[in-house]
Amino acid sequence: MKAGRTTRRGGFSLVELIVVIGIICILVALLMPVITSVRRAARATSCLANLQQWGQAYQMYLNGNRGRSFELGTMPSRMDSGNNPLMWWEILQPYQPAAAAGLLCGEATEEANITPRNAFQAWGPQRFWDTPTKIRGPYVGSYGFNGWLYHPKSTAAGPQPPQAIRLPTKESAHVPVIFDCAHQDAYPLDSDVPRLYAPRQSEGGRPGGAADGMWWVSLERHKNGVNVLFLDGHAEPVSVPGLWKLKWCDGFEAKDVTIPRTAE
Repeated sequence: MKAGRTTRRGGFSLVELIVVIGIICILVALLMPVITSVRRAARATSCLANLQQWGQAYQMYLNGNRGRSFELGTMPSRMDSGNNPLMWWEILQPYQPAAAAGLLCGEATEEANITPRNAFQAWGPQRFWDTPTKIRGPYVGSYGFNGWLYHPKSTAAGPQPPQAIRLPTKESAHVPVIFDCAHQDAYPLDSDVPRLYAPRQSEGGRPGGAADGMWWVSLERHKNGVNVLFLDGHAEPVSVPGLWKLKWCDGFEAKDVTIPRTAE
């Protein structure tokens, strides 16, 4: 009589399954920072591309207006009939229609209810009035314009401040135009206190209103700084301390600064 053979079915024991799951969890934990870093790098690259599109639109505007930048209407309504009532992105959109979708940086797309609470929120939604009954918007964005580049002009309140940049300038490679920002525009001065953006703080004394100096730009949105489009058309990342090395306005003196890491 032929003895029957027993067949043993292969499989994993509970201990083996636990070991495999543990190894997978360790690998995922090791890979997550890498994946996050790659995604952030991709968003930073996309942000630079957005800025370059805005840069092309701004150069086209300057070329079509004999090198003269747009004038600044009054805030917040821009209703004054003697000035261009549109915001900078509205003025530039016809020159680069694709740029309209690029008002948001990929790292800051969440609406902040006007003022961002941190570097990773967008300003807005903002509305602007053409007339008391006609409203434009709402707009949400992550970028700001260098207010010192608005075309100098005299107003009822007096002449444009002497810090305004007269175009053309030989220092275009160092003059910021559009950049990661917690506001639609900014007026940085070399006297601004070095610090990271925090909405509880305030500073005043600028043409566009209170709290609109370097304070709006000192964001650690991309690694340790922001992306900046320059007047010569190139865009690059700039560290927060490096913002004090740029030519924001006439008479801006570059200097080394230290950014405090503790709450004031």
